[in-house]
Amino acid sequence: MFEGDIAWDRIWINLLASSIMRFFSLILPAVLTTGVCLAQPFTNSIPIPPAKPQVISRSGPLNQRLNTPQGVQVISPQPTGAVNTNHPLKWDAMVKEYKAKPGDTTNLFTFAVVNSSTNEAYINFLRPSCGCTTAQLPSTPWKLDPGKGGDISVTMNFAGKQGVVAKTVTVETTHGPQVLLIKVEIPQDPHALTMANRSKNQQMALADRQAVFKGDCASCHVTPTIGKHSSALYETACGICHEAEHRATMVPDLKQLKNPTSPEYWRHWVTQGKVGSLMPAFSQAQGGPLSDAQVDSLVTYLSANFKPSLSLTNAAALPNSKITGSESVPQIPTN
Repeated sequence: MFEGDIAWDRIWINLLASSIMRFFSLILPAVLTTGVCLAQPFTNSIPIPPAKPQVISRSGPLNQRLNTPQGVQVISPQPTGAVNTNHPLKWDAMVKEYKAKPGDTTNLFTFAVVNSSTNEAYINFLRPSCGCTTAQLPSTPWKLDPGKGGDISVTMNFAGKQGVVAKTVTVETTHGPQVLLIKVEIPQDPHALTMANRSKNQQMALADRQAVFKGDCASCHVTPTIGKHSSALYETACGICHEAEHRATMVPDLKQLKNPTSPEYWRHWVTQGKVGSLMPAFSQAQGGPLSDAQVDSLVTYLSANFKPSLSLTNAAALPNSKITGSESVPQIPTN
């Protein structure tokens, strides 16, 4: 019995030793690898070291994209999620405006800046928002000692533009970026506006030659003719188109006619005009603004004052257009 008890004790001791060794073979490697204390809950996470500040070198693709000088390093400010209201660089204005005059195509803006801190500051480069805007530093990079300052120049080219044009210039500094804004109010080109309106009116007249007597056009082609006769009527009814500074190419110069004229010739054109052209019918019977008495006075004035020279008359062919019966009238040529 005694020897049997000893044998069982040895078996239990061997089992206990084997369990202890297996335990340490599983746990000990994890403890040595992660450094986790056995007295704390076990996790598989590994601490990540904090990111280091980045240093951007102005060479290579980044320099090409930012348009910065070669061989200069810029320490990027860490993002804070808020605008830096305590920036040491103080400007005379963050926004500058200019009201352009007719004919202006460019304008130079000048921004003054002062370093209000007790430490030196650098403006590394300027980045305009558009190719039509250029900005220049006194030097690149520009060092500003405490309490010192100077000017930068910004030029906008607004040729061919109208209305209000706004551009920005980003100022990259060692204390974070700042944004300057320039605005130009550009007046409309009166000549371009007039020509655009004339083109629009010509298209309307081609569609309806009597349109010049309607709507807004009436203020120029109807109202001035009221109560007028003879030469005064010619100036307001005929000269407004035939002697205009920018006369349309399809409107003939009445002083350079190549066809012979007569009272019947002028009466036909004044009263009936020409279908399919810009020439409207001026008589009230045809939807125009002139009474019979006004038509008579205008025909008399035209017959006496607008006669082609003999050389032009002899050289020109005389195509006819039927009016009534066998009566015919030469056509007004388009120069």
